[in-house]
Amino acid sequence: MRKLALLLVVMILSLWSCAYAEGNMTYSTQEIWCNHGGQRIYGVAYIPEGISHAPLVIFSHELGNSHMTGIPYAERLVTQGYAVYTFDFPGGSAGGTENRSDGSSVEMSVMTEAAALDAVVDAAKEWDFVNPEKIVLLGGSQGGLVSSVVACRRNDLAGLMLMYPALCATHDVHEQFASLDVIPEQYGMILGSKGLT
Repeated sequence: MRKLALLLVVMILSLWSCAYAEGNMTYSTQEIWCNHGGQRIYGVAYIPEGISHAPLVIFSHELGNSHMTGIPYAERLVTQGYAVYTFDFPGGSAGGTENRSDGSSVEMSVMTEAAALDAVVDAAKEWDFVNPEKIVLLGGSQGGLVSSVVACRRNDLAGLMLMYPALCATHDVHEQFASLDVIPEQYGMILGSKGLT
């Protein structure tokens, strides 16, 4: 736990320094599809040129958003020598967003997103431009919660960065509904009863 906390601090300081230092690395982008349980997961890799095995940051987007919210972070980090992969959670986006992954929002939950992120990490370890020992998770809001769940399960990650993580999300749901039986088939703008468990 201390090692992960120390890595978190180091990565936050690294990102902070990136905000004030212009990187000069050029990069390319590549669409990469991952597979998980019969679902296709869409994402875009930002790959720094001239680095054969770059450290990789995997960005997990907020509830209702898509890989697009990770673009500003990817564009900044890749110029500093990090590869970045920003992807769409299956069923994790609201209507009108540019989510290209399979899945429905009424079948999505924190745990289905954690399983999808696990699949992305496993796939990324095989990419030829990635150092598989230097993979860091970066998540915002629900993506931060999901990243935390995955980081707690795995011992092969180099770090974890959280931005406004929705660590209270499951508590909020349990406060609103006494049991699974009383959860409506559809709740709120995008969630269904399967997505709240």
